[in-house]
Formats: sequence, C-alpha cells, structure tokens
Amino acid sequence: MKKLFAVALLGTIALTPVLAHSQGMRSGHGGEAFKAQMLERFKAADENGDESLTRAEIYQSHGKRAAEIDTNNDGVIGVEEIDAARKEMRLKRQQRMLNRMDTDGDGVVSTDEFARSGTMRMQHMDRDRDGVVTLDEATTPPMQKRGMHHGKRFGGMSAGKMECPR
Repeated sequence: MKKLFAVALLGTIALTPVLAHSQGMRSGHGGEAFKAQMLERFKAADENGDESLTRAEIYQSHGKRAAEIDTNNDGVIGVEEIDAARKEMRLKRQQRMLNRMDTDGDGVVSTDEFARSGTMRMQHMDRDRDGVVTLDEATTPPMQKRGMHHGKRFGGMSAGKMECPR
C-alpha cells in the first residue's frame, strides 16, 4: 500500500508541471524550452523507442524518479524528500530562466537584460500583435493564446499518441 501511495504521489508530482502549463500557470517563456524538456522526458521513458508510452514504461520511469527522490533508500518518500526534490526542481527552473535572460552569454543577467525579458514576455502575451497587452490577453492561459486546445499538446502531438491502456 505504501508503494502504491508513493507511486501515485510521484505521478502527481511528475504531472504537475504539465498540468500547470496546460492551465497557463508557467512563466511567459517561449514554448521551445518546455517542448525540449518534455521531449527529453518522453524519450527517456520510451524504452523501446516506438514513440508511444505504455503503462509499464510510465510506471518504470516514475519508479526511477521515485528512487532518486527517496534519498535515504527506505522505500518511502517522506515530506522532507519531497521538499528537497521540489527545491531542486525550482532551482533548475530558475537557472533555465536566468540562462534565457542572459542574452549576451556572459553568465550574469544585467538589469538591461532583465528589463528586455519583460518586453519579450509582453510580445508573447500580445496575441493580436498591436503592441498593447489588454487585460484579456494578460489573463488568457498560454495554450489558448496560441489557439491550442486540450486535445493538442506538446508541439502539436495529439494527446492520443501516448498509449496508456486502462
């Protein structure tokens, strides 16, 4: 029962970024970094390389991640371990954000680079490209801004492409 709970909890943690992105809760960066990250995760889980994920492959992938999170190797993922894993993910996400802002590649983000990142975010939100971000544009989730719907995700690959038999 503990293993089932741990796997279910891990599945929830693993899917949280995907669900947050689909609901427009991710930061305003372009979708390329997200697509690359998801492609990497997908390929890592697709052990037989058939470009679809079976329940067994997803279970195996989540099991590997569970082993990484279970740092004391007791077979149980505790609150402290979850907290440490979340902090690690947050630091990686923040580093990726800083890397995107560092347009001159000098390893630091100047105040000018930071300010320009806001204008790039504005361009991302400005759906009608009129140079103004309206309240509607600012509050519409990114997936809807690009004219996407829940049936199409991850760069146009239909959600039905991933096999997960019940």
